[in-house]
Amino acid sequence: MTDLAAGARTPLTAFVQTRGRGRAHDYAYLGADPPDSEWVRPFLPLMETTRPCMALEQTVDGWRLFVSGIPSLTRVDFSGRRIRYAINLEQSRGHGHPAALEDFAQQVITLLVTGAVEPRALDAVAGPLDEQFGDDAWVVRQRLARDADSAREAERRVLDALARVQPPAGYREAAASQQTSWLGDVREEPDRAAFLSAARALLTGAGKAESLALVLNLISDAADIPLVTRPSVVVLANLAGQDTGQPAPSRVLRQPITRVMPGKAIASRPPQLPGRLAVTTQRLVTPPVRLARRVASLLSRGARHSADLARSRWRRMTRANSSST
Repeated sequence: MTDLAAGARTPLTAFVQTRGRGRAHDYAYLGADPPDSEWVRPFLPLMETTRPCMALEQTVDGWRLFVSGIPSLTRVDFSGRRIRYAINLEQSRGHGHPAALEDFAQQVITLLVTGAVEPRALDAVAGPLDEQFGDDAWVVRQRLARDADSAREAERRVLDALARVQPPAGYREAAASQQTSWLGDVREEPDRAAFLSAARALLTGAGKAESLALVLNLISDAADIPLVTRPSVVVLANLAGQDTGQPAPSRVLRQPITRVMPGKAIASRPPQLPGRLAVTTQRLVTPPVRLARRVASLLSRGARHSADLARSRWRRMTRANSSST
């Protein structure tokens, strides 16, 4: 057991979400739910949490991290699908700030980012988690447990697993970017290095409170990201384009995301709408054009189907009338 995990008053709160093998044992946090999960909720519509994604926020006195989409190496559910893990970590400097906690978080972030070009990179996280949470009977019990001892035991296991995680060889961090907020391509090494540097700044308190570092997997260009009222927002995404698989046209390394990109309309809608982030003027960026085209295509298809049904009914009525005369 690590000293951090053994500490009775550790300032870290660590939570893990996973599931049991049985059909009824769906995903849930083990031992306890995170005390504050609302901070990450606005970003969930921009993430497919079954695939690697993350959100890191610097708070007034520390930081908090959400990582999802870590596939197990050995555990499968009732249908043979690989079971996943999600991890929540929160650190408050007001109660002490062991440097190892920052290292744990940075190593997980590094492996998640590296996983974009090295698919097996997250195995370095999944392996230790499987060792700690491989007992299915224990996982099933912890899904329903909501007491201090169960929460402490789940936290200890998370910390023991993270203590064994090692960063990939040869990764690097870049000098701090001159841009306050930007979108980078997770496939590009300079972008990954700049993102890891930005994440390190948030973990060490070198950034500004409420600044964000996000890895999103449901966007393909800066126009998909609404403006947010934060001092700094750095984002990594696959900019190849989700629909065509082709490189995004005229991509600029680390696109600025502090303004609405040309060609995207603004709609006046309540900032609390699901799937959108609040912006400075409480306006929201409309959904991506590809989604609008998809909706239009479905509506058009439905209209054609209705017209075909009407013509078919008319022909049947005409034939029936002809037969009766």
